[in-house]
Amino acid sequence: GRRLLATRHHLDAARLTEAGWRERWEAGRWFLQADGESGKRHGNETIRVAPDGEVSIKLPAPLAGYANAKHGRYVLAARVSFPHRATEWADRVEVNRAVAYRIHRDTVRGRWYLTAAWTFPVTRTIPLAAALAEGVIGVDTNADHLAAWRLDTHGNPIGSPRRFFYDLSGTADHRDAQVRHALTRLLNWARSCGVKAIAVEDLDFTAEKTREKHGRRK
Repeated sequence: GRRLLATRHHLDAARLTEAGWRERWEAGRWFLQADGESGKRHGNETIRVAPDGEVSIKLPAPLAGYANAKHGRYVLAARVSFPHRATEWADRVEVNRAVAYRIHRDTVRGRWYLTAAWTFPVTRTIPLAAALAEGVIGVDTNADHLAAWRLDTHGNPIGSPRRFFYDLSGTADHRDAQVRHALTRLLNWARSCGVKAIAVEDLDFTAEKTREKHGRRK
């Protein structure tokens, strides 16, 4: 970019040699990028990343002779993993939802990186009065379960309360799965009740943080 171009005239200040600068300049143009498509296998036909981290690239016709896999694809020797938002990424590729990828080289670290990006559809909203017209499900979050109770339009409980348990021990993946399953059961129950809204308690730990850090006020 412009910043690197300007650095060319101040190599000493940037502590770069001409060869080092040129390596960065060329690396900035060595990248491959492909927007994803929902419905395509794992959400991207050009750069495909399987759930197990295998990366394959769909080669253009002039380069088809370099393919090392079926259907004109080239499978990279290295596999990838995503330390950030890996669960969200896996959820998308497993159901073939669009994921955009970019492969680029970082000359400072001497490594190639693959980054993933995706967007979420705009959430539709309805007026509050319409959302509460059929009542609401009130939810209280606890250490090992969600406590829920159906309320009528006046806030009166209907029927018996429900509990949706989860286990937060074990690995992060296990905990995430447990919470997802509990939320799924809650949503299914809310749908069966015919309500259009779920109200969750607003947890505010400000007081607790103040006591922990600064002592309890007297």
